[in-house]
Amino acid sequence: MMKMSRMRALVALVVIGLTIGSFVFRLGFGSYSSFGFGGLMYACPVGILESMLSTKIPTWSGVFCFAIVVVITLIAGKAFCSWICPTPWVRRIFGVRDSKNDDARLGSKCASCSCDQLEGERKVAHRAACSKDPLPAVGGKRDGRLIDGRHGVLAGTLLSSFVLGFPVFCLACPIGLTFASVLAIGYAFSQHVFMWDLIVFPAVLVVELVIFGSWCFKVCPVSAMLSLLSSRKRIVRPRVGEDACLRTQGVDCRVCVDICPEKVDPHSLDIPECTQCGACVDACPMRAILLVPSAKR
Repeated sequence: MMKMSRMRALVALVVIGLTIGSFVFRLGFGSYSSFGFGGLMYACPVGILESMLSTKIPTWSGVFCFAIVVVITLIAGKAFCSWICPTPWVRRIFGVRDSKNDDARLGSKCASCSCDQLEGERKVAHRAACSKDPLPAVGGKRDGRLIDGRHGVLAGTLLSSFVLGFPVFCLACPIGLTFASVLAIGYAFSQHVFMWDLIVFPAVLVVELVIFGSWCFKVCPVSAMLSLLSSRKRIVRPRVGEDACLRTQGVDCRVCVDICPEKVDPHSLDIPECTQCGACVDACPMRAILLVPSAKR
């Protein structure tokens, strides 16, 4: 079965291909910030509100596009952040990673003995064999509904757009800047013309995503809005098979929480910050976690 990380990479390549193809062949697909066909568009929710607030005129198309975002977020939470948004991939290009595989751990010992000398599957099998009482969920640092600096940026973004009369954040949004950088590079190669955009756009991206290393967690207003819209009863979210989970068997496994870029615990029902990235699915030593639609809570 293909790993979730590879599936996300494939989706990212498809979106990039459609974005470039749309521009070159005039397909009308759009960009990262607003993509779709005809009136059926998934647009940046912050950009939609900025546009309507800056003109002081709500439009049916804007309301309809925002409603689409709300419905998708109620179903799949912040999936846009890991499956569509280019920011995580741009951060990797610049050598910035939000989590490392070697941070994930099975814990220091079993319920009945120390077996740190074992490795890999042997360690998992041994701990499962000598485990006893079930252990409670680890709990993630970002479980539950959070109000932090991102929401302050979101409020400031919407207020400034209303006061100044133009979408302020769109000028610095790394999602739009990524698309603009791709277009600038394509134009430079096709027309053999140097433009300052080729330097300015990537430079701003470096400042935002490298110097401000915690952009997604502390600054991004899109992440803030999607977390507010995300429902604990959403259909798509990580589901832990308790019978297979090592913690149920008494093994102090913390892999799923340690590997999560958003630092949430998939055992928890209330994880609006979860982006459905599937890192916990790939890392679980017992394959106890699935990311599948379900009507169950």
